Amino acid sequence: MPTPYRLARPPYVSDQNGKALAGAVVTFYVQETGALATIYSDVGLTTVIPGSAITTDANGRFDSYFISDDDYPLTTSFKLTVVKVRYESFQEEYVR
Repeated sequence: MPTPYRLARPPYVSDQNGKALAGAVVTFYVQETGALATIYSDVGLTTVIPGSAITTDANGRFDSYFISDDDYPLTTSFKLTVVKVRYESFQEEYVR
């Protein structure tokens, strides 16, 4: 049976001044291949998040995602891209 997990990275996005980025879109990719990562919205791993993208809330948080150890072992690295209108988009690489 697959086990859900989340990345050790805090589920929070901020700008270069530390201000929360509300409404930013965070997209998950597999670092090694560049392919969109399969992420789920529930701990039961039954509902895939379309486009592997989550929008942050008013506090810059994105809490509702899970990754399956059947899809990716814990040693897998991910790349996260963050996009928000009127902000320079950025990436975080080798996230685990």
